Amino acid sequence: MGGDCLIFGQSIGSKYCTKMDLVVNGQSRSVGAHVTTIADLMKTWMLSPEGLMVEHNGQLVKSPAFGEAKLASGDVLEIIQFMGGGA
Repeated sequence: MGGDCLIFGQSIGSKYCTKMDLVVNGQSRSVGAHVTTIADLMKTWMLSPEGLMVEHNGQLVKSPAFGEAKLASGDVLEIIQFMGGGA
């Protein structure tokens, strides 16, 4: 993607948005500055919040609070997906 910003998974080019740097599941990731909450991040990456929990800077955030959890450059996130099943 070479410097492009993504909105809803589509590249719009770097001149159209400011980036915010996050660490997600141990990897450095850049997102557009329009991503201000965990809910925005889920929408941008086309992830369904159902079955997901997020550790945000060491604090566990459940999906009902994704819209209230504000993000800032440098934040550290661990996205955890629960899978059903068993014997």
